[in-house]
Amino acid sequence: MLSKKILIGICAAVIVLGLVGIWYTIFSQRSSKFIGEPILKPWIEVVVPSVFVSNEDGSLKRELKTGDEIEAGAIVEVTKRGEANIYFPDGSVARLDEGTKISIDAASYDPKSKTLVVRVQLLIGRVWSKIFSLATPESMWEVKTSNAVATVRGTAFSMSSYPGEKEQLAVGRGAVNLQFFESGVPVGTKVVVEKDKMVNFTKNDVLSGVPITSLVEEQDELTRSEINKDLEKDKIFEIKQEGFSQNSSEFRNIIIEEHSNEPSVINQENSTSTSSEIFSEFKELRIIYDNNVPNKEIPIHSSVVFKALLVKNDLSERDVTSEVEWLVRTAQNVSIGTITKQGVFTARLDEDSSEQSGFGEGFITATWKDLSTGSVFRAQTQILKVFIPESAIPEDTTE
Repeated sequence: MLSKKILIGICAAVIVLGLVGIWYTIFSQRSSKFIGEPILKPWIEVVVPSVFVSNEDGSLKRELKTGDEIEAGAIVEVTKRGEANIYFPDGSVARLDEGTKISIDAASYDPKSKTLVVRVQLLIGRVWSKIFSLATPESMWEVKTSNAVATVRGTAFSMSSYPGEKEQLAVGRGAVNLQFFESGVPVGTKVVVEKDKMVNFTKNDVLSGVPITSLVEEQDELTRSEINKDLEKDKIFEIKQEGFSQNSSEFRNIIIEEHSNEPSVINQENSTSTSSEIFSEFKELRIIYDNNVPNKEIPIHSSVVFKALLVKNDLSERDVTSEVEWLVRTAQNVSIGTITKQGVFTARLDEDSSEQSGFGEGFITATWKDLSTGSVFRAQTQILKVFIPESAIPEDTTE
């Protein structure tokens, strides 16, 4: 009889321990970051096809897919219809605008010392760099053109270089060291360019010895507008990355899944062609919404109607609001509201957001697939802020 009671007790203890173990596993997964396997090489997200890679001599050209790793020495080319993000092992990102071509001269990362060395040569186009604070004195992030080199330790900035135009450095966050070069030899004095400043320069400026300090100026309206767009994209990226380690395999898998249904533009294996035309009657997907939403701020419990418009190549538009897949994207475990099939968004906040900050941020995406070609079109809003109006906040009656 005693042995039977002991056996029952042991079974009960095993069950309790099992339940505790399950609870702990679920809780720890929800409350901790998704670490995953670290990625030690840069990899690419093809935001808009078409993006290609080749060797230094231009051989072995092939189209890149989201998730592909990039080797040092590779030349990455984004055609006039493309856009891409290159993610580095510490979580830093280089964003390539349409019509951009770069050479990845160096890209190494030591996971033990957390030393990152990145050297990018901008051959043509525009690159936006968002750099985490570099962890060691040996770390380096460098973007160079034929006339200048920009080096940083933790900031966000753009470099652009187009034929027949002035080259430009524009700083969105932090500060950037700018040094002119001629035939690989430094010219003049290195200058620190601060946030909200820009430098426009030509080869003649370098050759004639014009001091960089005389070229530093406040960003004009057009440049500032471009910088704000980039900072907005950075914020969207941060929301996507929330809950993951800085550059884990799980995060990469999520990004790959987002682009899993997108077809190749053209098979470029061993080809010297750079054709980027997508044979579809559609050009892009756009999201529009009520103009009565000032500064993209939406009061809690209010509703906003979003529409999805498919733009054709002849620039005519087709309303596909009820045909797209709507999705509200926010940071992990935070809600800003829900959206219906008809594009009606209702702003809501969970209790944690309401109590801690009184607001929440996120964005809305729409996805539409052309069943005749298999092409997938995506669009997303800018960052939306759902907030509790002051009139709705109860007064503090405590004495």
